[in-house]
Amino acid sequence: MTELVTMEDAIRAADFLRDQASKIGEVEAHRYHLEDFRKVQFSVLWEKAPEGSIASKDAWAYAHPEYVQFLDGLKVARAAHRKYTHLVEAAKLRIEVWRTIQANERAGSV
Repeated sequence: MTELVTMEDAIRAADFLRDQASKIGEVEAHRYHLEDFRKVQFSVLWEKAPEGSIASKDAWAYAHPEYVQFLDGLKVARAAHRKYTHLVEAAKLRIEVWRTIQANERAGSV
């Protein structure tokens, strides 16, 4: 029987998790840093907004090109984080499938 996931596949998946751990951590930290910094960016722009009501200052800050550009950067960081999250999930699943196949073979189910 041809295995869906071989031992080599499981080893490569484990190697990926080990080898990419730092990169995954950096991507995640970058995303969370930008999410926290969003409030700072908004506050800086809010203080620069023309005099007016709170609502008009909010609208000015949210519509400001610097804030829009910041949000574009946050989008990129979130996408990178999600990419690595899915790659990690896929690697873990590959290992789990291999483990299940091995357990079934030991039990004589396959």
